[in-house]
Amino acid sequence: MSKPGVKWDEDNIRETYHPADKDYGHMKIDEPNTPYEPPLEMDHEEDDDDDVPSLNLEGESPIVSNIPVISAEAPEEEFAVEETTEKKHVNFMKKRKEHYNMREAMLRARQLMAEEGDDEEDEEEDEEKNDADEHAKTNAQQQQQQQQQATQSGSQ
Repeated sequence: MSKPGVKWDEDNIRETYHPADKDYGHMKIDEPNTPYEPPLEMDHEEDDDDDVPSLNLEGESPIVSNIPVISAEAPEEEFAVEETTEKKHVNFMKKRKEHYNMREAMLRARQLMAEEGDDEEDEEEDEEKNDADEHAKTNAQQQQQQQQQATQSGSQ
């Protein structure tokens, strides 16, 4: 008894996907060897020993004699340069600290926003007051005109 399930037809798969006469693009590329040239042989007749100083272990070497000697006392100029550099660095640190002081910046921003809000409220109050004054003047003028009309109608 066979179990139900998928049964692969391997012969059909081989014939369909892997035919004998199909070329899969595998190609052998024959490349020439990398060109190699051995290092040039130098003529040993020419000696360049003049450029290389000799090492004398018993005395002072010419290499050591060419090294400048640093004194223990620092010259005034070098100390002044270091001092000005240090002052510049301290000044830079102060300015950077002031620039990146976010707490102070936030407090200042809130204060400016509050002042702007107060200014806007003051302007609105002034406008309302002016409007009320103009409205009162207009009402007073209308009342005067009505009284004048009433007196003129009553006198006729």
